[in-house]
Amino acid sequence: MINFVDVHPFFSGLPLQTRGMLQIGLKIERHLAGNFIVKQGDAINRLAFIVR
Repeated sequence: MINFVDVHPFFSGLPLQTRGMLQIGLKIERHLAGNFIVKQGDAINRLAFIVR
């Protein structure tokens, strides 16, 4: 599996150790096309990176 944090330009300025710690905290979720991940007005307690 490709390390999302290492290959995405958003994180390129972070030190290697910081990127490693961030990668440990990430969780992969898969959703079917057309399904809602979050709806406007929903309270959320996380940050999501939608890859495709």
